[in-house]
Amino acid sequence: MGLVSSLNRTRKIGAEFEGYIILTGSGDARSAQDSLAHALSQNGIPAIARGYSPEPLPPGIKAAVEYDSSISPESRYRGIRWAQIEVKTCKLDGIDEWEAIVPPMLDLLKYAGLRVNQSTGHHLHLSFDEVNDDP
Repeated sequence: MGLVSSLNRTRKIGAEFEGYIILTGSGDARSAQDSLAHALSQNGIPAIARGYSPEPLPPGIKAAVEYDSSISPESRYRGIRWAQIEVKTCKLDGIDEWEAIVPPMLDLLKYAGLRVNQSTGHHLHLSFDEVNDDP
């Protein structure tokens, strides 16, 4: 009998997306985070801005826009200021919720000008609840 593979569509999944965005005017990194969180919320993805935190997101919140000091923005021109951003999702309830949240979130972040380079990353967190019953 051969191995059979199937997609677990209900596996809990979370993600972190790192990038950086230009700061204009007298804005600071926190105002950039606030602006992105507000835009996400206004477009159907309830979001908050906060400092970096390993804490779970509050109930009903799907994304957090956080500061990430590990990111090294580009420095092609002097005088350009950047906010180092990490956007993380809550623990999403399977592929269907992933599809409802992540693609539109990434589309908005791209539209807003979030950039990536070799210092940024994309991290996935997958639950493997079956390890409790069948390690």
